[in-house]
Amino acid sequence: MKKYSVPLFRRFAALLYDAFLIISIWILASFPYLWLVGGEPQTFLAVASFRLYLWIVGFCFVSFFWIKAGQTLGMRAWGLSLVRTEDNQHLNLKNACSRYCFATLGILGGGISYVFALMHPQHITLHDFLSKTQLVYTNNNA
Repeated sequence: MKKYSVPLFRRFAALLYDAFLIISIWILASFPYLWLVGGEPQTFLAVASFRLYLWIVGFCFVSFFWIKAGQTLGMRAWGLSLVRTEDNQHLNLKNACSRYCFATLGILGGGISYVFALMHPQHITLHDFLSKTQLVYTNNNA
C-alpha cells in the first residue's frame, strides 16, 4: 500500500459520513442507558457519566472497524484506510485507543489536530502523528 497525503476535504467527508452513523448509534445506545437511570440525567455526575458512556460507545464503533478492516464505513466510501505508520498494517487496540483519545483532545482543543495537518509536510493530523497511524488511500484509489 503506497502512502499518499490525504487532503483535508476527504478526511472531513469521511468524518461527516461516520458522524451520521455514530449519531444514529448514540440514539440507539441512549435508550437502554436512559431506561436504566430512569430518564434524562439531571445532576452533573449523571450528565458526565452519560457523556462518557456515549464516548465509549463511539470508541467501540470506530475501533471495531479500525482493527477489523482498517477503515470505517465513511473511510470506505471515500477510498481511505487507516494503518500503523511503522508497518502499514491494521491498527491494534493500543493504536485505536491512543488515536481516539488524541483525536478527542484535538477536537476539544478547537480542531488543533487539523491545523497541525495544514502545517505538516505530509498533511498528517496531530492525532495520527501522536498515535503513529496514518490515513492513506486504498489500493484501488491511489
